Amino acid sequence: MKYLEFKPSAALAPYIDCYWYKESLPTGDGVSKCIPSGSTDIIITLNESTNRMWHQGQWVSLPKYILAGIRTEPVILKVPTFNTAFGIRIKPEAFVEFFRMPLKELSNDSMEVEAVLDRRMVALSEQIVEQADNTARVALCEAYFLKMLSQIQPKHHYLAEALQRIRRNGGQLSTEALSRQVFVGERQLQRAFREYFGISPKTYSRIMRFNRANYLLLKKPQASWADISYTCGYSDQAHFIREFKTFTGAIPTATFQDAAFRSTLPMLEVA
Repeated sequence: MKYLEFKPSAALAPYIDCYWYKESLPTGDGVSKCIPSGSTDIIITLNESTNRMWHQGQWVSLPKYILAGIRTEPVILKVPTFNTAFGIRIKPEAFVEFFRMPLKELSNDSMEVEAVLDRRMVALSEQIVEQADNTARVALCEAYFLKMLSQIQPKHHYLAEALQRIRRNGGQLSTEALSRQVFVGERQLQRAFREYFGISPKTYSRIMRFNRANYLLLKKPQASWADISYTCGYSDQAHFIREFKTFTGAIPTATFQDAAFRSTLPMLEVA
């Protein structure tokens, strides 16, 4: 499987994590695992194939254009040979501002774009499918979101600041410390997180800490789990392994021996 990431422009970097392209190859069984990223993705299948997701004991067909919410557990996908997809990975607070809607109902779920967003996003998805290459796809997205950016008036300042602080600190801020830093009560912060994102500040912090640990494992495969645990603020190695299993469904050794999983990890190949 081929995976590429494309960084957004400087103006959109506070809002868009990346644009990405994924291409399946005629090898393996077509099953891949997606791990929680802490963001929401608009996923556009570029050809006529149909992806399927393992859901409640069966394979469920997915729509051509999908909006995926924040996940706290891995997702198992079955992707046909020669399937190609393009994605837009949006930070949670940016999604709320861009589309004027919470992510609560999409927690650990995916829905058809047309059922959730307006027709303009469907039209953008259709235009992306028509493009011959990723450069043109990224250019379309940049134009679309820059126009949206010029029209929004951010309202959820302390929520945006809270998520940004969690990410900057690698998920190592307590909810109590976070609430002090953004000048709101701890209960109010927890309530707002659940209302808008469907998860607690602590859960989002856990995802961000896991992502940092996962990134370090990729970049420093010689590092010990004890070193990773200490660097990322886990109480001990056992705590790190439990968290890793929660978000990937397997312990680190089994996970990194899984070729299908390794081929879908972000940041393996960045354009």
